[in-house]
Amino acid sequence: MPRIAYSNVFSNAGLTAEDLSSQVNGIVNTFTTSRGYDSQIVFIYVNGVLQRTGVEATVTGSTTFTLLSVPQIGSVLYVVYQPT
Repeated sequence: MPRIAYSNVFSNAGLTAEDLSSQVNGIVNTFTTSRGYDSQIVFIYVNGVLQRTGVEATVTGSTTFTLLSVPQIGSVLYVVYQPT
C-alpha cells in the first residue's frame, strides 16, 4: 500500500501539517507548533494514531498542546491545524 503524506491530505483543506518528532525526547509531554492555530481545529497524531482532544491531548495555548502520556524516543509526532 502506498504511503500518503499528511501534508498532501490536509493542504487542500487549508490546514497545515507539522512534524514535531524532533521535540520528542522521552521526557516532555508538552509540544509547540511553529505557528498559532485555532484551538477548535487541531489534530494530533502519535505514531499515526489520532489523540483525542480532551482525552489524550489538551490544547494549552495557541501554539502549545500537552499529551496525557510522554511519547517514547523515536515516536512520530504530527499535528495538523488551521493556522490563525
